[in-house]
Amino acid sequence: MFHLIRFAAGVVTGIVAIKLIQSKSTQDTLKKAGKSTQATLEKAQDKLRDATVNSLEAIESASVKARAKLTSEEKAATKKISSRKHEKIEPDQE
Repeated sequence: MFHLIRFAAGVVTGIVAIKLIQSKSTQDTLKKAGKSTQATLEKAQDKLRDATVNSLEAIESASVKARAKLTSEEKAATKKISSRKHEKIEPDQE
């Protein structure tokens, strides 16, 4: 008996839901909610895009600084090595 009551309640709930969805005011409300959601998603996408661009610019800047630092260190190391080659190495006196 309880199964029949649950089935009937489900059918009635389905009919009411279909009537609400088909009503004009519900459709208007859903359209407004869809537009609002779309606008919110577009704002979030723009913020995410800006954050990504800023992050990539920061990475690029750090990369340029690191490259410049490594290049200058490499040149200094090369100069050190070349200056050592030109020095005379004197044997130790015993």
